[in-house]
Amino acid sequence: MLTRLQNHVGPAGLIVAIVALVAALTGGAIAATGGSDGSKAAASAAKGKPGPKGPRGPRGKTGAQGPQGPAGPQGPAGSAGAKGETGAPGADGNPGAAGKSVVTTTFEGTNEPATEPCEERGGNSIEVEGSGVKRYACNGADGAKGSPWTAGGTLPTNATESGTWSFQASYEEPVAYADIAFPIPLEAPLDSSHVVYVPPFSNPDPVHCAGSAAEPQAASGYLCVYEVSAFYSEFLGLNKISGGVPISPVPGTAGANTVGALLRFTTFGQEAEEEEFPIRGFGTFAVTG
Repeated sequence: MLTRLQNHVGPAGLIVAIVALVAALTGGAIAATGGSDGSKAAASAAKGKPGPKGPRGPRGKTGAQGPQGPAGPQGPAGSAGAKGETGAPGADGNPGAAGKSVVTTTFEGTNEPATEPCEERGGNSIEVEGSGVKRYACNGADGAKGSPWTAGGTLPTNATESGTWSFQASYEEPVAYADIAFPIPLEAPLDSSHVVYVPPFSNPDPVHCAGSAAEPQAASGYLCVYEVSAFYSEFLGLNKISGGVPISPVPGTAGANTVGALLRFTTFGQEAEEEEFPIRGFGTFAVTG
């Protein structure tokens, strides 16, 4: 091809033709690419505007609940509320009726009621005002002081009174004592044959002392003493209360006074001290007039 061009235009024309061809090819490449700035402008011009948003899709399902967060700090205490109004009085509004008084009347033996409630010893009648029902508190025999619940102030025949007894001793004491006091005195002292000590597991006189420590009983004219327990001690005697306390049995001291009696126990202090246990005992009694 070049040979053909050379034959037509000559050597000088061939050179010009080649230069023109190169320039044309180079310019076309630059026009095609648009250069560095031109490419951006061409791309921007070629890019279109975004279209409108499509319709919103359906809402998805609610997810699972997350774990509970830690409790927040306690808020400050609120201010105290205002004091409420005083309530209205009740519909009635009237105070309750006054209670009735107790009327006490003293009478002598010569003018006591016809029923002779105090056997002509005199005393007092007690009545709730307007009730018409009277109760009587009688004087002792011949005006003597005594229990208002008993004739003459002593325990009536076949009437029984009961109580409890107890003791606690030190390790050095060879003998422990427990006293028995009669709430209402006896009419006469009791001798040794009419006082009975009943240990827990045997009864030396079930005829006259038919009861137990839980339910003490005694026949008429008897004092029955029941033991519940006695630790590190042993029953020694049941004696009348006198000016001197007998350490060992003394003739004539066994029995009971009209106001009570005295229980004596031998103690085992050394053994109790070695075993670090207290010396103590307790029980009940019953005495019948």
